[in-house]
Amino acid sequence: MSEAIKHKIAFLISHPTQYHSPLFRELAKNPAIDLTVYFCSKSGLEEHFDPGFGKVYKWDVPLLEGYKHVFLKNISPRPAFNFFGQIHPRIIKELKENKYDALISHGYTVLTYWLAFLGCWFTRTPLILKGESDLSRKTPVIKKFFKKIILKSLFQRAGAFLYSYNFNKEFFEFYGASEEKLFFCPSAVDNDFFGTKYKELKKQKGRIKKEAGIKNNNWPVVLFIGKFIPRKRPQDILEAARILADRTKFNLLFVGDGPQSADLEDFVHRNNLKNVYFTGFKNQSELPKFYSITDVFVLPSEYDPSPKALNEALNFGLPVIVSDGVKTAPDIVLGGNCGFVYPVGDILKLAEKLEEILKNRDLRFALGRSALNVVSKWSFNEDVKGILKALEFIKS
Repeated sequence: MSEAIKHKIAFLISHPTQYHSPLFRELAKNPAIDLTVYFCSKSGLEEHFDPGFGKVYKWDVPLLEGYKHVFLKNISPRPAFNFFGQIHPRIIKELKENKYDALISHGYTVLTYWLAFLGCWFTRTPLILKGESDLSRKTPVIKKFFKKIILKSLFQRAGAFLYSYNFNKEFFEFYGASEEKLFFCPSAVDNDFFGTKYKELKKQKGRIKKEAGIKNNNWPVVLFIGKFIPRKRPQDILEAARILADRTKFNLLFVGDGPQSADLEDFVHRNNLKNVYFTGFKNQSELPKFYSITDVFVLPSEYDPSPKALNEALNFGLPVIVSDGVKTAPDIVLGGNCGFVYPVGDILKLAEKLEEILKNRDLRFALGRSALNVVSKWSFNEDVKGILKALEFIKS
């Protein structure tokens, strides 16, 4: 190992994703880190059916380039993303043979993670827990009781914690993590990638709008990107559009797909809503062009612990309107700095804030400028800093 490398670390995660792979590349570039990522599944690399989108697809961006990785063998008789569907005993041998300075585990919800925890204790490998959970979801009292016993026991043995946002920090503290062991590691996206696309595409708006079929080229564009599922509440935007139909002129763009697709289109037809466009599912490399033609980004989710679409929108200098079901909102959308937060399900408030931004061009530009400043603090650089601080802490 090079003398410059201070930390030899393993990172355990369920499968390759378009959001984590750029972070792994960033960690691997750091001369102080020798990283190996362990995956429990090849999901994401291969075509698979996603019930949220209602589509078979695979991500069209590189997921394995730029960092060392190992796919663990799953011995579960019924492979699935549930507790007994992920069983990879090989992780224990990997910890024993490689003598890592620490294992970072992205969660604890499948059996493989608990095998890894046992491996850490047997091999005296420090454990760092990373997650995006919070306490807002309702849990039956008896389940919460046993969960607290189990997690408190686990958290007492962990060397450090990487929290993604303040509600996530509260979650770790509730189950016994001490303040000194908590390190901020934000739920970031690849700001460099989206920032580059922002500069490339901002002069091509007319062409992109034409390709998307948008007829009123001079009207502002309101964007929703995501799965058409009840938890994301995409119909709330249509309800708000119906209220504003005779008061404000704008285009409404839906990028995504899912079980509610037909219902959303039917709502548009029944209410004779104009200038509403559905693009269908778009893969990761296609998303920047839709952000580039947008003037306001809306996320009305019932519950969304750490939606990456919010960070992506901020990278394009977009004002945002999000519900308080978005749990990173208190950290990111502060005091109207880059947009507004409204009570989830409050259609009138959503329509009010949407109208306020759409009718005030100067406000849109001011919020957009602030958005770029806000997202710069939610970056992979901050993630690497947080991870290095946690590693130095457990070493000391």
